[in-house]
Amino acid sequence: DTNKKLDMKYLYTAFVATLFVVMLNGLNNSAESKANGSPGKKTGSPGDLGATCTGCHAGTAAALSGIITTNIPATGYKKDSIYTITVTAVGGTSTCGFELTAESSTNAKVGTWTITNTTLTKLCNANGAVTHKVTSATTWSANWTAPATSTGDVKFYAAMVYGNGNGSDTGDNVKTSNITVSPNTSSTTSVSNPSAIASISTR
Repeated sequence: DTNKKLDMKYLYTAFVATLFVVMLNGLNNSAESKANGSPGKKTGSPGDLGATCTGCHAGTAAALSGIITTNIPATGYKKDSIYTITVTAVGGTSTCGFELTAESSTNAKVGTWTITNTTLTKLCNANGAVTHKVTSATTWSANWTAPATSTGDVKFYAAMVYGNGNGSDTGDNVKTSNITVSPNTSSTTSVSNPSAIASISTR
């Protein structure tokens, strides 16, 4: 009986120790996954149901302008053209992360994202968004190819986590930002044979 009690005690102790290790690994993996990018659908956009990084980080999200910049001209984006979209941790800390997406007026994901720096960024949310791979940077960029068909205004959304570096989810700040770009609606008529037009009589 004594041996059985000792065996049961040993098994119980081993079970508790194993459970503790599993839980600890789970916490570490969770922290690592957030440090290595957003799980997706955390941009604060309507298409992402307004969800932001506060799903994992404590606190509430507040709007902050200037996080998103582009090289899309004031005349608007052209269909099937490539542009660089940049997110910057405005007033950032030493630990920051983000998720960026583009949506139409109907809240559908539009355009195609291409990673230009595989060290800093990666795709997420079924390739419909871009997120960080390292939290030590303060600026990240990716290429966005405008849709080939008419889409109308496109709005870029981003959520940015400003970490306090304490190794946990507490004390962090989350900021959201968005900008709207319009399509280039200008049209030009090309003349393939000007001399032929010049020879047309108006009489």
